[in-house]
Amino acid sequence: MNVAGRRGARVVAPRRDECDGIGVTLERLCALQIHARRLDLQGLSVPPVEPGGGHRSRFRGRGMEYVESRAYLAGDDIRSMDWRVTARSGRPHTKLYREESERRVFLLVDLGPSMQFGTRRSFKSVVAAETAALMCWATVQHGDRLGALVSDGARRLQVRDRKGRSGALSVLQALATLGQAGRRTPAWNGSSLRQALRQARRIIRPGTLVTVISDFAALDAETEQEFARLGRHNQVLVTLVYDPLEESPPPPGRYAVTDGREVAVFDTRTAALRVAYTDYFEQRRQRLQVLAVRLGMTLISLRTDAEPAEDLVRGLTGQVARAAHRPGSRGKRVV
Repeated sequence: MNVAGRRGARVVAPRRDECDGIGVTLERLCALQIHARRLDLQGLSVPPVEPGGGHRSRFRGRGMEYVESRAYLAGDDIRSMDWRVTARSGRPHTKLYREESERRVFLLVDLGPSMQFGTRRSFKSVVAAETAALMCWATVQHGDRLGALVSDGARRLQVRDRKGRSGALSVLQALATLGQAGRRTPAWNGSSLRQALRQARRIIRPGTLVTVISDFAALDAETEQEFARLGRHNQVLVTLVYDPLEESPPPPGRYAVTDGREVAVFDTRTAALRVAYTDYFEQRRQRLQVLAVRLGMTLISLRTDAEPAEDLVRGLTGQVARAAHRPGSRGKRVV
């Protein structure tokens, strides 16, 4: 804390890197670097083939770089034929590839209107921004390339993938810009996540580790289709952010609620409403779980009343442990 004032008076001001629970600052996001050391992003990969680079991954898509061509041998993949060398030499040749030494990591962060909510430690948008920052620093520590798309429902800030601290700082700046406390919340747009996924799919290279951070309040059939398209050539990590109040209603009573524009009364005194309230969130969570299983995506849940670093470490560790004991994994870490 900073102490200042005249005649020995103590004036206490919050540290610049502290979180007020409503918005985030660049200083706060930078300060999370120390906590990222515990994140094991390598646990999201397994070694199906011998690589030529620094990572051994099973990410979808080729994610390979050309090395040389050699004479075709029985059993070689016909899709890797080098037709130019074949035509020039008169003998069939095939291309040899090795995995790219740099993995690409892409963050899609939802800071839209439904994320501007929280009853405990912080808003869902703050947890999302802090989680993205932790992923940024973990990516830097592993020497990977980083890109991002940050959306608040009305604006989308795209950060081209780069390597090193400069890439991370660009992403953090975008998070701080759209995650500032006191910013006017845009009107609800149920298609904003779907549009962000569509834009991300167009700019992401195959073989990328894509992390989508949202409350998935607008998850519908069309959004699921965008996830399916995104997951065909990429490894997708889905991060659900939610508040404890979304799981179960508050004690029976009448509560004034507002979206910042209008005020309404929320009456939780009837049993039927309380059951419907609980079912609404559980159905959303189950739908996301079914989608993750069907598309082979990794799903992690984060609560607003917990430290993102703790939940993220626990979630990643749990995914790796469960995959390692999956039948047919032969002891390898598979997600």
